[in-house]
Amino acid sequence: MQLSTTTVGSGSRSAALVHGMSASSLHWADVARLLAEEHDFTVTLVDLRGHGDSARATRYAVDDFSDDLVENLPQGLDLLMGQSLGGRAVMAAAERLQPKQLVALDPGLRATKAFEIFITYFNWIGNVLPDALLRKALLGKAWTCDADDALVRVKAGRTKWDPEVRKGVLATALAQPWVVAPPAVPSTIVKPPKSIVVPPALVAELEAAGWDIRVKPGATHEIHLQDPAGLVAMLADLLVPVA
Repeated sequence: MQLSTTTVGSGSRSAALVHGMSASSLHWADVARLLAEEHDFTVTLVDLRGHGDSARATRYAVDDFSDDLVENLPQGLDLLMGQSLGGRAVMAAAERLQPKQLVALDPGLRATKAFEIFITYFNWIGNVLPDALLRKALLGKAWTCDADDALVRVKAGRTKWDPEVRKGVLATALAQPWVVAPPAVPSTIVKPPKSIVVPPALVAELEAAGWDIRVKPGATHEIHLQDPAGLVAMLADLLVPVA
């Protein structure tokens, strides 16, 4: 399926950033700017099927999102990064796209009960929460972003997504739990201290298989929205050019 994409920057290296469920490419604005201005990247921002300016679809199985990335992105990107649903999608697409570096932010790997509750109810509740409560839910107690601007971007994404995504993702994520295997490319997962989609037992399996797991203190699920500068700084060793 053809996806809508936006380009930020004109650097000598290539990156693609992939958002999570009910979001859009707007979520990545701060991170994209930092990668372009400070690390010489040309950044492609992707709207997944059923989100942002991409078309709605007749199905939303978890594998559809990774297949779309393979169809729309070039092989050999210097950096491929995704968050939540986008994190799982980039992980599933990595072997075919062969980026030089993969980063997944709190990827949706395990459909725990908390995960089921989150995607069943929160994405609806998020439309009616007062700004102060929505800000707390998304950004936690501390953030470095412009919180008001972040909320504007979150709400803009919510106005364009297809709520049917929720049903398709939940049904197929439960039926197809992530199978741990060695990463196909150099790969890092960044997670908050308490994750409902990357639980401790799964962390141990991933580390044993060779995944680089990093825990960001104070982070929420929306790591890229909450502290874009801190995230990019945390990944500094992965953002240096690879010969």
